[in-house]
Amino acid sequence: MPLEVIESLVSSAAECGVFLFVITGGEPFMRPELMDIYRKNHSGLFLVITNGTLMDEYIARDIAK
Repeated sequence: MPLEVIESLVSSAAECGVFLFVITGGEPFMRPELMDIYRKNHSGLFLVITNGTLMDEYIARDIAK
């Protein structure tokens, strides 16, 4: 799904009061640009389901922020 579509869906859902977003499918950390969406929508809660194979110290620090 294009990043612009994801951004639009998250924004529209947030305007309707949605605050929980579950991110799954394949491996979410293969799309590092999703972190930008999480940062822009800091009032939302993003539950990312991952197998952890792409987790490294950089991603862990980014998530911790």
